[in-house]
Amino acid sequence: MSATRVFVDENVLWPKTLRDWLFLLRNATGGEMFTVCSTEDVVAEAIYTLRRKKPLAH
Repeated sequence: MSATRVFVDENVLWPKTLRDWLFLLRNATGGEMFTVCSTEDVVAEAIYTLRRKKPLAH
């Protein structure tokens, strides 16, 4: 049985807490519970939001 694919939008990738929980849960289950999917545009939007809201973040 394959893992469920979950499409992750910018509103999940941008907040650090949501992003951390998402990947902690995914890694804790070895990827058997779900697979995280997104697009290049969504990742670019999350990076844009990060840079706009936290310009001094590295």
